[in-house]
Amino acid sequence: MKVNINLKRTSYLFNEFFVTTKKYKTLAYLRRDGKGWLLMNKLMEYYYLEKELHVEDLITMIPSIVCSRATLIAYLKDCEIKKVLTKTSSPHDKRIKIVKPTSEFVDEFEKWSEEFLIKLYKLLLSKVRFYHNNLLIHCNH
Repeated sequence: MKVNINLKRTSYLFNEFFVTTKKYKTLAYLRRDGKGWLLMNKLMEYYYLEKELHVEDLITMIPSIVCSRATLIAYLKDCEIKKVLTKTSSPHDKRIKIVKPTSEFVDEFEKWSEEFLIKLYKLLLSKVRFYHNNLLIHCNH
């Protein structure tokens, strides 16, 4: 009988969602749905690039099939209230709004992503036992 590593991965990903939701509150808010997941990744990408992320640019990055413009704008307001991000006016043009992750969110994101990748890596490299032609084979990757 073959042990399916994909089953272990799936189980890990399913359970990880619930652990993360309890442990990281600001992160959990963005991981609830597709728009939040996309927002989280773009927010952090621009943070690490040390580039300004303008609300209007963000709206074009998240496709309308994921959420409408109005929904995303309301979501950004909620994220500001939940202390996930800050929204400020550009010093060059007050009409341009810039979003940045809060330090609390950055801290949670970095802790979560490190834990997530380490655990996933260990899972992928763990000993896998499976039977092939009635022989027990151990694989160490």
